[in-house]
Amino acid sequence: MILAYTCDGPCETACKRQQFGGSVRLNQLEKAMAEEVGKSAKAPVFLTKKPQRVAVVGGGIAGMSAAHDLARKGYQVTMFEKSDSLGGRLKELIPGTLPAEVFDQECRLLKALKVTVEYGREIDVNGLPQVKSMFEQFDGVYISCRSPLHRLAGEMQQVDGCEMLLAGPCKKGRRISAGVVYRMLDGRSAAATLDRLFQ
Repeated sequence: MILAYTCDGPCETACKRQQFGGSVRLNQLEKAMAEEVGKSAKAPVFLTKKPQRVAVVGGGIAGMSAAHDLARKGYQVTMFEKSDSLGGRLKELIPGTLPAEVFDQECRLLKALKVTVEYGREIDVNGLPQVKSMFEQFDGVYISCRSPLHRLAGEMQQVDGCEMLLAGPCKKGRRISAGVVYRMLDGRSAAATLDRLFQ
């Protein structure tokens, strides 16, 4: 639902339909579909609970997406957010582009998936020693917020010295402040990568 309302249409610049009257307005199609059939009446089904615990640092759209996908796969997820609410830069779009009720509904979905969120927790992600200490209680860590560790990771691979630590955007050379679609992709890619590593 968040994506439907905030999609910035990066696909439109490459759309072949441009040559014949204009790109397909995919973001408008997404929004129409979400408003018609996208509202979930109950929490989605998720897989059998798994023993691994995952820490997601940063409560923006990348962190929220990773937490959602990992929880759906049955992992125990704890998010660490330095402010008193989730959303990060998404909150700048409320109430103009993103209705507050839509955002609140998505936050309730994370709660229904048993994702734990610790607010007011600013984790020092400026170097490996600080982050490595998280491995004492977590099996995997995803740094979704801006961090010097991104330079070590390259394109969201395991950071040197910590095979279960992911950081940075999933595409090399892309800024961490990229649009909503790409930040959501980063979170989903991190979740899929951790899932494969655990297996």
